[in-house]
Amino acid sequence: MFAASSEYQEAILIKVVEGERALTKDCHELGQFTINVTPQARKDSKVMVVLDIDADGLLEVSAMDMKSKNSNKLSITSDRRILSSDEIGKMIDEAKQFEEKDKKDKLILMKKIELRRELDKARSTFPDLDSYKQRSIPDARANEFTQYLNDLEMWVDHDNNQDAALYDKKTEELRKKLNYLTSGSDAKNSSKDPKENVLS
Repeated sequence: MFAASSEYQEAILIKVVEGERALTKDCHELGQFTINVTPQARKDSKVMVVLDIDADGLLEVSAMDMKSKNSNKLSITSDRRILSSDEIGKMIDEAKQFEEKDKKDKLILMKKIELRRELDKARSTFPDLDSYKQRSIPDARANEFTQYLNDLEMWVDHDNNQDAALYDKKTEELRKKLNYLTSGSDAKNSSKDPKENVLS
């Protein structure tokens, strides 16, 4: 069972690959297809993916969104999956050669996904200025947090950071800021010196 990678995602791209590397970009792609899913919280998302191969070597990969029952599938003939012994040997050798790099790349990717999920959570909690007003959060603070989210999103999308600890730091910082706002602390402390505020 799989799930959407972000909050309220409307479609999921399914990639079918073969290979020994940790990331799909370094493997041999056999095909891909998209499945439309019900936009919902990521924790509630459930997509069943099934792989089936028949006696003639036809590989069929199907996916179904468990809520909407939307489905799609991809058929891959055996000729598209036949690699020479040299190609297979090269894939195995590269997997060994880049093992440590792949581990680091996978860790960075997981940290980035974690940060993106926290960003999605923040966006869904405060989708507009009215959502701040409902929590009695001052406009100035609302605008400040919205700009913070915009800047952080830009950083995640465009910065080629390779430091896992930095992702951890930014994820924890975002969690603290979001928790501060959702706990009502900002409304209680709006009259205090901004320097005492977590968002400052």
